[in-house]
Amino acid sequence: MYTPKELFRIADRILDELVKLHQHRYKELLQRMSNVSSQLSDITQTSKQLAQSINRTWSAAAERCRDRMNRDLYFVSHAVGDLQQLSQAPKFTLPAVRTIYEELLQVQDEFEEFSYDFEENHLSVDTQPIELDDLYLGSFQIQLEVKNLWRHYDQASYYVFACDPHTASSNDEVTHPHVSSDRLCEGDGSAAINMALHEGRIYDFFTLVSNILNTYNAASAYVTIEDWNGRSCYECGSEMSEDYVYFCQFCSREFCEECSSYCHSCDTTVCLSCLDRCPECEERVCKDCLKTCKECGQKCCTSCMDDNELICPNCKTESEENENVESSGNNERESETRTEGTKVGSVSRSETGEDTGTECQDECESADTATAV
Repeated sequence: MYTPKELFRIADRILDELVKLHQHRYKELLQRMSNVSSQLSDITQTSKQLAQSINRTWSAAAERCRDRMNRDLYFVSHAVGDLQQLSQAPKFTLPAVRTIYEELLQVQDEFEEFSYDFEENHLSVDTQPIELDDLYLGSFQIQLEVKNLWRHYDQASYYVFACDPHTASSNDEVTHPHVSSDRLCEGDGSAAINMALHEGRIYDFFTLVSNILNTYNAASAYVTIEDWNGRSCYECGSEMSEDYVYFCQFCSREFCEECSSYCHSCDTTVCLSCLDRCPECEERVCKDCLKTCKECGQKCCTSCMDDNELICPNCKTESEENENVESSGNNERESETRTEGTKVGSVSRSETGEDTGTECQDECESADTATAV
């Protein structure tokens, strides 16, 4: 419990930083105006160059000017948008030291753990233990960096630390569905938090942050409550971390490493239930990589199946053996045919008397020789 004197001292330091914050806002506005002016200056220069290119009928130069103008207009539109956003921001009035002091009294009464570090110049409160949908997260410390309050436009000026971390199993940096690396995802509460800080409403600031910590929105969570302790394998039910989740392309479910594998033909991740074994090579393959033989109806993987003929190895071997047997039979029949033809030709010559004339000629020559003698 701080004394009134100490609370006034803290309030005075907060007011000093708020003055710097307001001055920084004006400096940021001036910087954005300068950016717009610089971009407009570039457009003016490009306009002069385009006019010169037109007068001299330099078509290529005019086309380059057109491209440069298009680029400059893009940057101008963004610069004007940033300037307009800051210039249209709500007006803030600096609070009195007394107002900030009363805010600190409310904070001290509302939060049991309230502390201020005079050396580091930061203000902290601890929340009650938080439980969201039966998920126990413990208490959190909301730490306002008063010394960095003036830089609120450039970076967040507060942190959210887990007092007793119950981190997500998939990411140690996530201590709350909406807190990662000690930074809070403010969501729709961002505008209200910024306004509370600018106006020195310290109690409202801590209350807003605490309320966000006690609220759960699955759509904007770093890690959902359902996946906080890891995902469950569809097959065996074991818990899995984010790095060891395998998604089956066929049944669209998540499995652990032991309940999943891959297709040896296409390398697709598949659960064991969606894998079959090729009867030929006995490798695990997915359903898409099994082809049906058009001869016997057996299914084989694409590596074993003849893709051109869609025939399994057994049918292909049998077909080749039949072709060899048929080819051997044809060769034997051709050989027999040639042998029979030779015999028929010999008999034919004998029967037609082609050799008889020769024998008669020999007999006549023998008779003539005998007569002469």
